[in-house]
Amino acid sequence: MVLPTTQDSLFRLADRLLQSCHNRPQDALLNTIRRRLFVGHDVLGDSYGRIVPAEQRRALGATFTPPQVVRAMVAWAKTQGVTFERIIDPGAGSGRFVLAAAQAFPDAHIIAVEKDPHIVSLLRANIVLAGLIKRVSIIIDDYRSIHLPSAGRTLFIGNPPYVRHHDIEPRWKRWYTETFRAYGLPGSALAGLHLHFLLKTRQLAVSGDYGCFITAAEWLDVNYGSTARAMLMNGMGGRSLHLIDTASQVFPDAMTSAAIVCFEVGSSRRSLMIRRVQSSAQLGNLQGGMNITFSRAESQDKWSHLIRPND
Repeated sequence: MVLPTTQDSLFRLADRLLQSCHNRPQDALLNTIRRRLFVGHDVLGDSYGRIVPAEQRRALGATFTPPQVVRAMVAWAKTQGVTFERIIDPGAGSGRFVLAAAQAFPDAHIIAVEKDPHIVSLLRANIVLAGLIKRVSIIIDDYRSIHLPSAGRTLFIGNPPYVRHHDIEPRWKRWYTETFRAYGLPGSALAGLHLHFLLKTRQLAVSGDYGCFITAAEWLDVNYGSTARAMLMNGMGGRSLHLIDTASQVFPDAMTSAAIVCFEVGSSRRSLMIRRVQSSAQLGNLQGGMNITFSRAESQDKWSHLIRPND
């Protein structure tokens, strides 16, 4: 299979795949990419990561999640034993969470939110290739701007884009602080985009909704992350945290630590399960860890210190 070598050729390939799917000819390339997609190999997303320089992608927060991590997070959602009528991926990228969640929850409607129209072409091609066009709605917009009607129990799952506060527009910093103020908490203009997405999820979610996000782990320890930590314990229903050792580079082209946070909005639980793993290969279905009471967590400035590497 000949893969694209430039952005233009990649997007032309995505368009060709869409046309091929609609016209249903016997296209060997289409069939090869579809087969690989069904076993978790995102050819279009991998090509994008190979072609577009890491610096350019980081500025947009376009760092796609490794399949092993996607599988672990979807497996956690599956173990909750509840029926999700709606699944929302707030930063869908090329659709890795969308496709995995669609397979795990065949009766759920899926909403894929993606701001970059170029990446949307890859997302749409993957959705059509997977035969999910009737089950997935694509919203081309900034997640913080969207408004959604009420629905049944919703799962929020994905990899919120990691963009540092230096590259966030002042109006969105104001939105962050003002929105947190409505919850009686002090938001900080120093927060990165992933925390903006966490806050927007709190805005959209209702009691009984679930969530599972992978983010950079720095918010667990820094001052400007304290408000997000407080929100997790007050209304957002924090269930568990899974810290991936900093020596393990989860995202091949991004030198950042990683943490997976799981929550059940409105839960009456008063404790978190926290664990540390050496690599994403040890994530499993995100079970186990040390039980840390909210009162103990509230007394700590740095949550990564709540569990030692060998605990």
